[in-house]
Amino acid sequence: MADDVRISVGDATARLNLSRPSGNWRQKAFLIGGAAGAAFGLLAAYFYTRGAEETVRKTGAPASPESGEIIALMLAGMTMARQIAEMGRDSSKPKKK
Repeated sequence: MADDVRISVGDATARLNLSRPSGNWRQKAFLIGGAAGAAFGLLAAYFYTRGAEETVRKTGAPASPESGEIIALMLAGMTMARQIAEMGRDSSKPKKK
């Protein structure tokens, strides 16, 4: 039990196993990821509406995004998601090519 640590405060004693992460790390990751995604989405919507205001004043409706722009954004989003997934991998192991 070299990976166990005992913490005592008064009569209370807690034992921590340092060889495994606690069970709620996934919940924390989902909460942080969800909050970051919502914040990013709100920021993106804010910038989109700010950019479209002039077009709305002229024509009464925002400009429709072109399909090439949507595809480029989707590819950028997939690239960002892949990079985030790579952050979770152990960097001490050599990568396969």
